[in-house]
Amino acid sequence: MSTRLRNTPIDRRRLSVRDRSDFNRAGGNNSREKAISRVKSYRGAVGRRNNTPMRTQVHTPGTGGFTNREPGYRGPDNSGIRRQQLRNKVTSNSINRAESLRPESINVENIYKD
Repeated sequence: MSTRLRNTPIDRRRLSVRDRSDFNRAGGNNSREKAISRVKSYRGAVGRRNNTPMRTQVHTPGTGGFTNREPGYRGPDNSGIRRQQLRNKVTSNSINRAESLRPESINVENIYKD
């Protein structure tokens, strides 16, 4: 398999016994082979990544979220929008009640006049 690298692997089968032993003792061969195997594995990973289909999940319109009822549903109205409206109504009523229980404010202009 050709990797189009400058440091292509050396076929040691074609070397003489003496050349092969010198080549092995030199120590540079190990780093060259590791570099080549790293490049090959990287290219393989890139190829697999490009070849696999994207992970997608199909959603039909109207599912989930606030309106999670099915069409034609005739039960209690417990959809998310209704719940939010009720929650806002209760909050608003409690705020209005708290404001109505407050004492009337004093006229600020008459505080210092005696």
